[in-house]
Amino acid sequence: MQNDLDRTTQVLTALLVPAFALVAIAGFISEPEWLKLTLLIVATVAIFALGFGLLRIIRQRRLNQD
Repeated sequence: MQNDLDRTTQVLTALLVPAFALVAIAGFISEPEWLKLTLLIVATVAIFALGFGLLRIIRQRRLNQD
């Protein structure tokens, strides 16, 4: 069980890197606006989804420690 949580944590953390890269790329794009907005929306959704996944794993680990 612990190995699965560790692997999942590594994958979710690794996926945060491209999500933050999308934010950086969107910062350099001036035209077209729709592309910049789309990149920011996709990055925001990805960051929140990955963050909630990591929080779920943290809660699961704390419950397993008790």
